[in-house]
Amino acid sequence: MSSYDGLNVYPFDNEVVEIKFENQLNTRMDMMQFATADYSLAENAGMKKKVRKYSGTGSVEEVSMGNGNSGTIGAGFVEVEYEVGTTQGKGQYYDEQLMDDPAVIDKLIQHMSELMVNDMNSKIAGEFAKTSNKMFGISVGFDAISDAIASFPQEGTEGEALFILINRGDSSAWRKALGDDL
Repeated sequence: MSSYDGLNVYPFDNEVVEIKFENQLNTRMDMMQFATADYSLAENAGMKKKVRKYSGTGSVEEVSMGNGNSGTIGAGFVEVEYEVGTTQGKGQYYDEQLMDDPAVIDKLIQHMSELMVNDMNSKIAGEFAKTSNKMFGISVGFDAISDAIASFPQEGTEGEALFILINRGDSSAWRKALGDDL
């Protein structure tokens, strides 16, 4: 930690700043419970990650002996390419500020980590906005949650945690409607 003895300023060890910053991020990553971090491309900005979104077409049909299907079943995918980026912030403070109040570094680190978390959260929310599994204009309550869960194919939800995102303004109405079911 940085300290001032009246004559000299002893700066923060970079490792200490890194640990403080990482702790800020770890305690504020709300959205990480809804997303999976992919560290496979953590090496360089500009690296590419291709994600395939699969879908199926066609249907099965009942046929009589000796007759074949009139249609076929197919599968395809849409490939989405993501470019790895680097998010960083640059902090600035003056020695005089640090001599006056060493907490200035802690506040700088806190603010920078909050900005990074907000940036990450908005990116995650942007990905959620692309999903086809969303419901609007539903009635508040347990039935709505049951209907939403039923909209997923059963094989896609086995062993997975499902969640709902509720507008903060609607949170109170949902809590009241769900009561003990919450």
